[in-house]
Amino acid sequence: MELLCSACHATADVERAEAGRRRAASALYDARLDGWATKVSGENWWEGDTQLIADEFDEWAEKQPDDW
Repeated sequence: MELLCSACHATADVERAEAGRRRAASALYDARLDGWATKVSGENWWEGDTQLIADEFDEWAEKQPDDW
């Protein structure tokens, strides 16, 4: 635990919120990748070339509407 002045506390709040947004975005990406890869490559898709599958997913995702 760390004691912060009010200015540093406000900065730390912003940093914690941003870290939370990054974690949420990463979790959403992982969930979408898993759903897509499972549909395209089957339940055990992670036993294959995961980087290739992730690259294919990224190419597919770039073509989707922003709000998908």
